[in-house]
Amino acid sequence: MKKQWSYTILIILAGIALVIWSRVIFADSGSDITVRFLDVGQGDAILINLPKDEQVLIDGGPDDAVLSQISKYMPPFDRKIEHIVLTHPHADHLAGLVKVIERYDVGEVLETGADYSSATYKRWQDDIKSKNIPDREIRQSDEFQWGPIKFEVLWPTKSSASTSGESAINNTSVVGRLVYGQSEVMLTGDAEKEVQENLCKIDKSKLVSDVLKVAHHGSNNGADECFLQAVEAKTAVISVGRDNKFGHPHADALKLISKYVYKILRTDEEGTISCEMSETTVSCK
Repeated sequence: MKKQWSYTILIILAGIALVIWSRVIFADSGSDITVRFLDVGQGDAILINLPKDEQVLIDGGPDDAVLSQISKYMPPFDRKIEHIVLTHPHADHLAGLVKVIERYDVGEVLETGADYSSATYKRWQDDIKSKNIPDREIRQSDEFQWGPIKFEVLWPTKSSASTSGESAINNTSVVGRLVYGQSEVMLTGDAEKEVQENLCKIDKSKLVSDVLKVAHHGSNNGADECFLQAVEAKTAVISVGRDNKFGHPHADALKLISKYVYKILRTDEEGTISCEMSETTVSCK
């Protein structure tokens, strides 16, 4: 009996130690919010760590690589992702999310409801329904409060979200800005020049951001001069796979971006890129 009690006490102590160790290891390094552009190959996946062990995941990359990336930045006892945003249903943004909702509890899904047909998208929609995950369509001018940060949706409009077709679906992408105090991060999905030119027509104060996630992996149609001027970013982040078959990022896009942005970080060169947000500054590395 004494031996059994000893084992029980050891197990309890080990569990307490694991929780304490996890909280130390996974605690943010002095920042209030961390936005991570995950290294998932040729695709997009952005994990936002909020206070109180809450997370937002925007896109999931092309495969299950996102799972190993998430596990690095979420404590093992945390099995819930509070908010998932799908910018648009191309596989290099969606496929990893299908894996995520199979592995984690999800508080809600935000997406555009784009008219798109693929086996992966159908599976995604079926899984959301079968798991009874709240699913909301989002549009320009919507705002969401996630802990201390606000997410301002700048695109799509109602009409642009209904666009269909393989190439046109990029321009249904969710474009949104994370705002925390005086700090901002602009997220663009795969929205191409046409969308960026339209965004130049809105209130410029809604565009200015410290960090710009470059659209469409730095393709030649992912960087617009008017938009770059309006955003005034100090840092640009490009989510892109090493030696990808598309030749991303395009040399002309890099040249244009470097004309307006001092610091360019790429996941194919740096791996996962972490941006720490406070109410006054954003620091990326």
